[in-house]
Amino acid sequence: MKITDSLSKLKNVDWDYLGDQSDSPFANLHFYPGRFISQIPATLIGRLSKPGDTVLDPYCGSGTTLVESQRLGRHAIGIDINPTSILISRAKLIPIRHLRIRNLLRGRLNHFLDQRLTLGGKIPISPVETPSAVQLTKWYHPTTAAQLKEIWAYISSLRGISKELMEFAFSGILMQACSETRHWGYICDNTRPIEHRYIDAIDIFSNSVKKLELAYANRDADLPPSALFPLPRASVFLGDATTVMQNFTAHTVDLIITSPPYFGVIDYVKSQRLAMEWFGFNIETFRASETGARSKRHRIAAYSEYISELDGALREMARVLKPDGVLALLVGKSATREDPLPDLLEAARRAGLHLQDEFSREIAQGRRQASSLTNETLYLFSRS
Repeated sequence: MKITDSLSKLKNVDWDYLGDQSDSPFANLHFYPGRFISQIPATLIGRLSKPGDTVLDPYCGSGTTLVESQRLGRHAIGIDINPTSILISRAKLIPIRHLRIRNLLRGRLNHFLDQRLTLGGKIPISPVETPSAVQLTKWYHPTTAAQLKEIWAYISSLRGISKELMEFAFSGILMQACSETRHWGYICDNTRPIEHRYIDAIDIFSNSVKKLELAYANRDADLPPSALFPLPRASVFLGDATTVMQNFTAHTVDLIITSPPYFGVIDYVKSQRLAMEWFGFNIETFRASETGARSKRHRIAAYSEYISELDGALREMARVLKPDGVLALLVGKSATREDPLPDLLEAARRAGLHLQDEFSREIAQGRRQASSLTNETLYLFSRS
């Protein structure tokens, strides 16, 4: 099918989706800032690719594009520099039937709870040290902290898929278990909770595991009738988008759907501070490499570095895209920051990408995004 024919299918789409919640069953299981709703990649994948094609998201975030690609029978590749993003994405992309996942999750959760009941809250495994980076006394009530340590010790004894799923469930409850109630309190470096409040970590962890089980059941129920198991495998890589893509063979990707970080709007790495601490990742190491981070906004070279990083990424996207492939680029700008859109369009032109169409969309006010960001633009590029 000609590119112009494919793109014509998008002319009458209402890209705003105002008032709509994400269709993904995984959407509310783990906080991640600035996610785009699943209807956007689902629409693009369904109309711009076919089953068996390869879809790439070089800034995959919480894995929304990857989940929709796998669900629709496409091979998915994701890249992100944030290790929590990789943890979240991989846990959503297990390609086996939900019945097996249900058995794994229920078996591990019941084993953990039964041991606590039988042995008075002490699980019979070798002691596991809490990572030194975890600020237990700062973030958590003492009893909540003790329960988190129990859960962490048990998860550390697991292997394979069970461990991936349980790590996701654990990471997803850390904000709920924390005594900090101010949404910005996790991001700032010098804040402390006003008071320590007890939250039953065992209870919210159990609920998190059950919700993950249900999400997989809902995923399978929503699969097309033609879906076969195992579903297409999805590959998720930790690293800088440009550097990782340099290892890909040229002209092997059918469709790229991505929404790079907007300049000076969000701190993706620091927003995952609690998970970063538990999983032993140095926040400053990853923050320093994060494209467009809000914390960098006052540096003199911040904007030029942002454009330079995206320039390199766009060149690699153009290289790996097939001659008849499409790049869907969702971008926005803050009213209080430099407008990067002209420079991004020029960078795309230098990379050999040709603008075919563009659509403006209004961001729903309930979305977890900076209030100064009210609109985004979806650009559609081809290589020819």
